[in-house]
Amino acid sequence: MRWTTQELWYFDSGCSRHMTGMKENLQDVKQLKGGKVTFGCGTKGTIQGKGRTSEEQPQLMNVYLVQGLKSNLISVSQLCDEGLTVWFNKLECKAIDADGKAVLRGVSFRQQLLHVGSICKMPKCAR
Repeated sequence: MRWTTQELWYFDSGCSRHMTGMKENLQDVKQLKGGKVTFGCGTKGTIQGKGRTSEEQPQLMNVYLVQGLKSNLISVSQLCDEGLTVWFNKLECKAIDADGKAVLRGVSFRQQLLHVGSICKMPKCAR
């Protein structure tokens, strides 16, 4: 199966907050004034707003809309702050709730990047 860049969400252990550069991935966006994030290459992007992911996306709250961001990032630390346990191995990553249920699953893709496609949100995904 092939996904578009807009549909892929990457687990990122270095990202402080969930974020996307694509407004169409979000609902209930509240505008924010000011604030910047620094990308891995050193350039900065302006935080334009905050919302929750749309129905077709992995279900995430408090997602920043960042001007210039080309990927959709799931913050491992934000998942942990929200009470989830994040588990990694060579092939996959899972975010597990307090009841032991996997609520998000990412699979290895291109040199160990772990992504969640728009159709790959639990429990619809095969475990």
